[in-house]
Amino acid sequence: MKIMHQQMLAFLAILMTMIVIVGFLFAQFMFHSVYEQTYSNLNNYATTFFSLVVDTEEDNEKN
Repeated sequence: MKIMHQQMLAFLAILMTMIVIVGFLFAQFMFHSVYEQTYSNLNNYATTFFSLVVDTEEDNEKN
């Protein structure tokens, strides 16, 4: 009976370790995904803003 308890504890320890590792990897993936998406959005905003400023300056120079 003692061996069965040891095997159950070992199985639970391995299971908990795997859950922690998968959870950590999932959190890292989500963080990286959100970071890349935010960077892309901010870069698009900056590009749009820059093009608006350049277009406005060109319109002002023409007048």
